[in-house]
Amino acid sequence: MKSYIDRQKEWVDAMKLKKGDKLLVTRKPEYSELMEWGGVWTDELSDLIGKRGRVVEKVVSEKGILLLSTESDNWLEYFPYFVLEKESLDYLEKQKEWAFSVDLKKGDKVKITQSSLSYEKGWNNVWLDDMDEIVGMTGTYIDGIEKSHGLGVLLDEETPSERHGIRIPYFILDKIGFDKTKKDWYLLD
Repeated sequence: MKSYIDRQKEWVDAMKLKKGDKLLVTRKPEYSELMEWGGVWTDELSDLIGKRGRVVEKVVSEKGILLLSTESDNWLEYFPYFVLEKESLDYLEKQKEWAFSVDLKKGDKVKITQSSLSYEKGWNNVWLDDMDEIVGMTGTYIDGIEKSHGLGVLLDEETPSERHGIRIPYFILDKIGFDKTKKDWYLLD
């Protein structure tokens, strides 16, 4: 299994991250992510969710990625890469188009049809080896059409690695009960 620093470097390279790039702080890390990162998530960091910052240095550090506020609330903080998002407009546009084409709504059932690669087709997330166990599973769509790190899916069954909620790229999902022959869904790739 790769270390946090290896995964962060992979993310930095895949996102072609450079000094000055703007990133969005998207969420609080999950417990397992905190254990991997090894840093401390504070209430002050939680207050910055939804804020944007500029990359101060492209140094891959165990502390995370150093961001400086782009807004009037002057802050300078380290964040783990997995709570940050550099939006890929191309990916987001395709994800929104797919969601519209299948009329995806919160609560809809979806099936995970195949595995993915980390950062495949602009998806801003990592596909871990143990995620292959979710291929073929079904779940409920909960959120994320506006997020380049994928669509939130709450799995219908517990996996051996105890995954419940997960971020999935749109291009490996099928909406259950949707008749693909009725729309030009295949034009999205």
